Amino acid sequence: MRTKSGYDFGECTTENTLEPIQNALIQVFLPSGILLGTTLTDTEGNYTITGLPGGSVIVIARAMGYQTETRNVEVIRGDTITVNFLLNDNPASIRGFVTDRQTGQPISQALVQIFPVGSDVPIPPAF
Repeated sequence: MRTKSGYDFGECTTENTLEPIQNALIQVFLPSGILLGTTLTDTEGNYTITGLPGGSVIVIARAMGYQTETRNVEVIRGDTITVNFLLNDNPASIRGFVTDRQTGQPISQALVQIFPVGSDVPIPPAF
């Protein structure tokens, strides 16, 4: 006898206005990082992903202009689980230029990283 796979469905809305987010990317991964399924939300912010194995999975919602949200959930074979997301607007962005201190020339493909205040980040002394 073959058992049915699990289903994941839900909706993706903005936290501030509860408006649906269309075309949000929904991804489901195993804890090992293997991608199990992906879809986009419809005009009402709804999505469905079928064929999931039973067990622990990670569901991620991403949308342009919003912070990414992640949920760890348990899928039970043959059952449908609901995973709704309320995404926060991205509060700000940073823009600038990276240049060589001596020549003033731009440095292409420089890595710029942002860390929360209070993080244990090693910062080398200025020269």
